[in-house]
Amino acid sequence: MNNDIIKLFYSTPGVVNLSDKDDFEPQPGVFASVYINLKTPLFFPEVRRRLAKLLSEFVSKNVDYICGIESGGSYYASAVGDLTGKKILLFRKEKKQYNIKNNIVGNLPKKGDSIVIVDDVISSGNTISKAVKKLKGIGCKVKVITIFSYGWEKQIAKNLRIDLIVLSNAEELIDYGLSIKRMSLHNAQIIRNFVNREENRLARL
Repeated sequence: MNNDIIKLFYSTPGVVNLSDKDDFEPQPGVFASVYINLKTPLFFPEVRRRLAKLLSEFVSKNVDYICGIESGGSYYASAVGDLTGKKILLFRKEKKQYNIKNNIVGNLPKKGDSIVIVDDVISSGNTISKAVKKLKGIGCKVKVITIFSYGWEKQIAKNLRIDLIVLSNAEELIDYGLSIKRMSLHNAQIIRNFVNREENRLARL
């Protein structure tokens, strides 16, 4: 477990949001008892720089583009691009309704380009899936890095046939939360049930 990242989550106001009910909506139409808000660190320069630096450590020299997923991944991708000196793309969840009507913001990559997709949180993996398929369709080599996953990143990686690196996940969040008494056993069980439901759903895709 990367204790430093998990500790950072708990020590930064507004990042870890817990409830004893399924009343947070981490993705449209899906409710859970935990909501990790990684847009909150944007208010704290030291925290956002630290997260961007951790992400940048997984970007190799042969990468051509950093691609940020709208909206949470956009800032982190831009910061990683600046730290590593790479070109930047942004991927919209919905296509533009004007001009070239594309999901991609920026110059289109070409066949053979190596692209690292950066996102803040993976929940269902739906937007990641769209971005991977779009870029692979162009003929690009694609890898994904995200700060937090609810725990089904292996199934998403298998479904998309990609390398997917996560810096932290829900089980690590639970372990540390229990140890510092910020999370109850009831919280932990609700979160694990939510993760299991989604893993089963993804396995059927």
